[in-house]
Amino acid sequence: MSGLAGVAFIWRSLASANPIVDLRALKDRNFALGCFFSFVTGIGLFATIYLTPLFLGRVRGFSALDIGLAIFSTGVFQLAAIPFYAYLANRVDLRWLMMTGLAPFAISMWDFSPITHDWGAAQLLLPQALRGIAQQFAVPPTVTLTLGSLAPARLKRGLGRLAPALAVDLSRGTDADLLRYVSGDHGLLHHRHGDGAVDAQDRTACGAFGGCALRH
Repeated sequence: MSGLAGVAFIWRSLASANPIVDLRALKDRNFALGCFFSFVTGIGLFATIYLTPLFLGRVRGFSALDIGLAIFSTGVFQLAAIPFYAYLANRVDLRWLMMTGLAPFAISMWDFSPITHDWGAAQLLLPQALRGIAQQFAVPPTVTLTLGSLAPARLKRGLGRLAPALAVDLSRGTDADLLRYVSGDHGLLHHRHGDGAVDAQDRTACGAFGGCALRH
């Protein structure tokens, strides 16, 4: 049944003039690669964000407080990396930043491979520190490069395809970048619309995300 539903969904998305999810957006190379990278990094983030606390609770017998103390280093290092990313994002090609983030992200995943039942906060510090820094440099550029090449008319429906990949991502930085594009704060929609001609759907979308300002 699920297989038939999947086939019907693909057919409907490709046959409809106004699909809920625009699969045709995957013809854009940047968008397709962005979805792929988001999905791949999402696998790693899911394994570390969800399974690490589960491991510490069930295998090590840690309490909720002990688990939080053991894994909070990821957030600390990610927050520490934000100013550096914000500075470099306006000065360095985002593709280089993404590559800089994906490389230590892969290394951090490899550092989890020798994990044993004796691991605790001390052993998790290095791989989690690498992951915290890496995901700040890997995920936001991926979102920016993925959505930056789509025209506004396809952007709204293309987000429906990117969202499932980002849902696995669980990155705090990703949500902010995604909202910036939907709200138009990044200037993409304003730039694409030219002299500020904003249609009713854009106004509706902005209203749904807190009444963002539409520049004219």
